[in-house]
Amino acid sequence: MVWLGQWMNQSIVQLQIKQPYLDTYSTTLSNYLLFQNNPFFSQVIGYCEKSFGLVVEYYQHGDSSQLNNILLATNLSYSPRAQQIRFQLCIDYVKIIAFLHSQNKYMCDTNNLCKLSTQYLMTDDLRLVLGDVDHLQEAGTKCPSWFVKDMKFEPPEAKPIYRSKCIHAWISNEECSKELKKSQFTADIWKIPDVCLLYLGENRLTGVIADNRSERIAQRLLPIHSKCKRLDPTERPDAEEVLATYLQIQSELFK
Repeated sequence: MVWLGQWMNQSIVQLQIKQPYLDTYSTTLSNYLLFQNNPFFSQVIGYCEKSFGLVVEYYQHGDSSQLNNILLATNLSYSPRAQQIRFQLCIDYVKIIAFLHSQNKYMCDTNNLCKLSTQYLMTDDLRLVLGDVDHLQEAGTKCPSWFVKDMKFEPPEAKPIYRSKCIHAWISNEECSKELKKSQFTADIWKIPDVCLLYLGENRLTGVIADNRSERIAQRLLPIHSKCKRLDPTERPDAEEVLATYLQIQSELFK
């Protein structure tokens, strides 16, 4: 359950874990506390383990799935700043992915684009923070199988036709963990272009970006996005390479 409240003249969000999810409270709390004072993560104001409660910052703009509405409400939809904001969200997203990989962390519940876009919140200055860390776990550990998947969003190696070598009994758990970690990280890279194009305003059904300025950014990103979408996961760049390319393009486009 979620409530919006006030504390010391500050808007807050109270999360209350209820049955049958009480056993997930300690994991959720640990994930929230893990990255406190990090600007790319929602910040905890307080918690009560006895009542399974958690209080976090409130973000008035909501999550990033509402980007178009946010730009409209702030009179920025047709501003030259709109494209800078949109591309900055792409950069913020890749920064977060790069950081998670550096910390050996992986988000298990990012198997469809709509769900993923709701997990990231918009700050007052229209930057991105990760707000849903319920299923953030160590890379190389198996994710629950019940998450809804969009196979158009998932990389080809995630489809049932592809079988991991770890199905063989003679493969050690350590080897399987390393194999799974590589697979999880390269899956994140595969998803980056879809997330960025969503922030640039691409229509998911038609693949069209209506704004010419955002379309020009998408064209500049095409080479690195093509690398992210290579069918062989070992040929995809890592998050740091994608980030470096994004920053280089940002410096050239928005001097």
